Formats: sequence, C-alpha cells, structure tokens
Amino acid sequence: MSLPEFSVRKPVTVLMFSAAVILLGVISWSRLSQELFPPITYPQITIVTTYENAAPEEVEALITRLIEESVSAAANIRKVSSTSREGTSIVICEFNWNTNMDFAALNVREKVDLIKERLPRDAEEPIVMKYNPFDTPILILSVTSKGNAYSPYELREISRRVIKDELEKIDGVAQVNMTGGREREIVVELNQDKLRAFNVSIMDIIELLKQENLNYPAGTIETSFYEYLVRTIGEFKTVDEMYSVPFL
Repeated sequence: MSLPEFSVRKPVTVLMFSAAVILLGVISWSRLSQELFPPITYPQITIVTTYENAAPEEVEALITRLIEESVSAAANIRKVSSTSREGTSIVICEFNWNTNMDFAALNVREKVDLIKERLPRDAEEPIVMKYNPFDTPILILSVTSKGNAYSPYELREISRRVIKDELEKIDGVAQVNMTGGREREIVVELNQDKLRAFNVSIMDIIELLKQENLNYPAGTIETSFYEYLVRTIGEFKTVDEMYSVPFL
C-alpha cells in the first residue's frame, strides 16, 4: 500500500500523526534555550608588543621572530602567523578546536616569559590576549561639526564629556573608545646653535621638562583636630610658565 493510498484510507490516523508531530515541534521550540550570542571560545591567542619609533624590519628581527620561535613549541598549536608594523609586533597563535584556552594562554605566557630578557630594552612588555569575537564594537558613532563651528580639538573634548561619559554609565556597556580628532599638544622648538654653545643636549631639555612638569606630595601637617595634606604644584598650566624653567 502506497503512502497516498494509506492517507486516503486512514485519514484519522494520518491526522493524529500530523497533530502529534506539530505538537512535539511546538513544545520543543517553546522550551528550547535560545541565545542571540551563544558563548563561543575561539582557539586563538594574540601577542602584542610595542616598540616605539622602530621600523618594521627592526620589529621583525628583534621581537617578532623571537616570539614566533618561542610560542611555536606550545601544545596543541596549529598555526602561527605574525604582522610587523612600525612600532608594533603582532603574533597570532591558532590552536586546535576543543583546546582549553585558559591553559593555552598560560602556556603561551610561560613561553613569552622565557624570552623577555632577549627583547630590546625600550620595548614594552608583551601583552597576551585571548581572542573574543564579542569584543568587536557593536555601535560606531561619527561626530562632525556643522559648518566648522568647532575645531577638531573642541569636538573631541565635547564628545568625551557629553557622549563618551554618558554611554559608559549605561548598564551593559563594557567600554567606550574614542579615535580621531586632535589632542592638545605643545611643540617645543630648540635652537641648535644655543644648545651647542651652552653644551646642553636635547635629552637634557626633555628630562628637565619632565621633572618640572610634576606635582609632588610634600607630606602632612597635623594639628589638634585636623590633618592637612601638602602638595607641591609643579605642572604647567599655561605655555608661558615653560619659559621660566631654568635650563642651566
């Protein structure tokens, strides 16, 4: 007996069977747990090392190759790739699926610790990060000024105070990053002839400005009922204050 013939001769049986399938489907769908972003652990670890003012060739030879050779011996590793940019080394380690990434990250950190002393002295400490696809931004806002009413510096400050601070207060917002615009910067132009005449190097000027542009704690003053904190204010508030710094 074919299926069409059985359906015609046994309509009640076919109807009950179809109703049972629909009922089970509805029950399963209503009770099945659903997540918009299910937790996924991607088997990838990234090692970022900053070496300021270094060319890509120097970053490749002095940092990237050392880290690649060290982390290649980690367990369950499948592929190691790298990118050397100006001042930045990025090494990406891909592991096999079902690898415990907590232990994998610990193993990679141990491998990196073994070659830290061989890295350049001016290079920052390597940062080991586990890749998480949910760390990508879910909202990107572009802020512009109509008719150039605000300068790039003013627009950045307004965005930081009005937009960034308010977004960070919202529940569920982990982090808000700002890019673009301009930050306030003071350019110090030096007279090379006068530096040579007074036998002063550029590094001496840099260190002197760093030492003068600081606020120092100066202890406390205790009275019968109160205790006062004393601070020495030395940070520059205006550009004119920099002219009063003694360089000799």
